[in-house]
Amino acid sequence: MMQGVPRRGSNTVCPCCGQTLPPDGVPDGLKLSRLEMVIFSSVKKAGQRGIPSDRLLGVMYDGDPGGGPLTAKSSMAVIMHRLNLKLAVFGLRICSERTGNRSPREYVLVAVPATTHQP
Repeated sequence: MMQGVPRRGSNTVCPCCGQTLPPDGVPDGLKLSRLEMVIFSSVKKAGQRGIPSDRLLGVMYDGDPGGGPLTAKSSMAVIMHRLNLKLAVFGLRICSERTGNRSPREYVLVAVPATTHQP
């Protein structure tokens, strides 16, 4: 972490624009399943440009010879919901955005006010 960068809670604040940034690595105390960790790592690595849903599905089911379940998009939505419940305690959320009318959703990690709810 850079020295002299102000902090708000456990998140770092950008010295240029003041935007709250997600912490480096996985927050202490966050326990994730294998697929939750794959999603979290992939979205975090993609940064503000995001990761398209089809690429995220490819990363999630990379080792599966069949390419994952037929209901892979629904499975990803359920895993993402559970992951966001866990991340909310740390002031983080994975949000989806559409960049165009026919383009796939792109997922980004954003900082939000932390909740006290523990899943």
